[in-house]
Amino acid sequence: MSRFLLILASLFFLSCSSTPPKLSAEQCEADDWRAIGISDGLQAANDNQILRRMRECKRYGYSINVEDYKYGYVDGILHRCTERYGELVGYEVLPAREEVCPEARRAEYMRGYEKGRQNSVSDSLDPLLTKPEARKRREAREKELAERELARQKKQ
Repeated sequence: MSRFLLILASLFFLSCSSTPPKLSAEQCEADDWRAIGISDGLQAANDNQILRRMRECKRYGYSINVEDYKYGYVDGILHRCTERYGELVGYEVLPAREEVCPEARRAEYMRGYEKGRQNSVSDSLDPLLTKPEARKRREAREKELAERELARQKKQ
């Protein structure tokens, strides 16, 4: 579980672009397709991302495990489409990309997204808040959200 949270936290900041970075030969060889799928899902990659991954790895002489990738992708989407993750995305003022969320989770995600945007705006308008202080607030908020997510997962 902690490995997933590490992936979640580290990949959040890579999600500034809706197009995930290209894979290296080492990543294709490592064959951790569930983790790659999670990463793509968290970044709200297009449905055709798997075809891009296939082409990237074929170039290096590797094939991908489609089933593991798809399971990971769905896990990534489901973890992205939470109020907590929406708040992180909103705070960073990234595109919401709510269309990738299942209908049942879309409202929850957007509630968090709007909350994050409001927090971001209020932090940016505070003339007494320096950049290092804003960074500390954001890091504290991210840590709190990650701890709540871990506690929620332990209950399940």
